[in-house]
Amino acid sequence: MLYNISNHPCADWDTAQMTAALELAGEIIDVEFPSVSPCAASIEIKELAQSYASKLAVDMVPGVDVAHVMGEMTFCYALVRALQQLGVRCFASTTTRQVSYNALGQKLSQFHFVMFREYPVD
Repeated sequence: MLYNISNHPCADWDTAQMTAALELAGEIIDVEFPSVSPCAASIEIKELAQSYASKLAVDMVPGVDVAHVMGEMTFCYALVRALQQLGVRCFASTTTRQVSYNALGQKLSQFHFVMFREYPVD
């Protein structure tokens, strides 16, 4: 099982990302990414991540299930560390970005999935 812990439900993924996820884990489940206050102290982020990891660990099978973790960076860092300590492999999705500007000068960015990259283990 791949636990998609991000703000992007797998239903919105392109074919390449869906295929890569299914090859990695066989099945995908979306997990709601928490709302992370921009004013939260580092200790609050760590506690939130540890709480989140504990809740996920109830259903996850270390060494079998994997996590796709993308979102607010300090929370992701803390969550990945907590999940790795539980034996869960964690991945980020990599993309290329194509930037263009419309007639009004507004910047438009399109992202195209490339691969899942495993977070390094300390």
